[in-house]
Amino acid sequence: MTASVGFAWQTLWSLRFVRVVASSAVVVSAAGAALLTLALAAVPGADLSQDGLLLVLLRTNVAIPVVSAVLAVAVVGGDVRRGTVLAGVLRARGRGRAWMARLLVAVVSSAGVALACTVVCVAVVTAVAGPLAPGVVLPAALGTVALAVGWACVGAGSGSAIRNPLAAVAVPVVVAYAVEPIIRTSAAFGPEVLRVLAARLPFSSGTDLVRGDATTSGAVLDSAAAWQPGAVVFGAFVLAVAAAGHVVFRRADLVPTDLA
Repeated sequence: MTASVGFAWQTLWSLRFVRVVASSAVVVSAAGAALLTLALAAVPGADLSQDGLLLVLLRTNVAIPVVSAVLAVAVVGGDVRRGTVLAGVLRARGRGRAWMARLLVAVVSSAGVALACTVVCVAVVTAVAGPLAPGVVLPAALGTVALAVGWACVGAGSGSAIRNPLAAVAVPVVVAYAVEPIIRTSAAFGPEVLRVLAARLPFSSGTDLVRGDATTSGAVLDSAAAWQPGAVVFGAFVLAVAAAGHVVFRRADLVPTDLA
């Protein structure tokens, strides 16, 4: 298993576009944090604390989930297109182990990128707007990492089921940032039950993991009820997509001989 993980790690990070995408996410996060912080500082009477600003930045940072999906698709589905999937399966002595090794690499890589993005956002907000409350940074950072891990699992499942890497990334991104917003907007004009269901769409629920109340007070929500329902919905969805991807990877015609 260790050799398989090492092989998957080397395969992923040897790709130049992966390094560019990962570093770009950190740069975009830093630039976005600086622009928003400076813009709010220049607005007279802007009533948003440093804590609330950090939470807004992390909850609306599209780069973190998208890059997490890209990394997962690259390491899970990219081997098929590059012709290195057979070597990975042979090293792992089975398709299931090979897929789990790639998932582990995707999760660790996505968590690292998410943590780096969080650190730069915290640094920028602290430097421009002032120190943050001690109880804000840790829950927000852990939630951001958890969100990235969830998106990596979704990307792994999508990358296993959809052979085209662009489509494998585009499908969850379009659902999260186009389809779900349309459903939520439409549900606002529908019955109460539809509004309740629309409030618990999987990707939208995932942002609840970034704990905190991005209001004028910027206070952290200490109540578990504020984030647990969304975490349960998102977690169940992530597990379902990852399990489906695992099944597809084991059964698909990826190698000449079935080594599962």
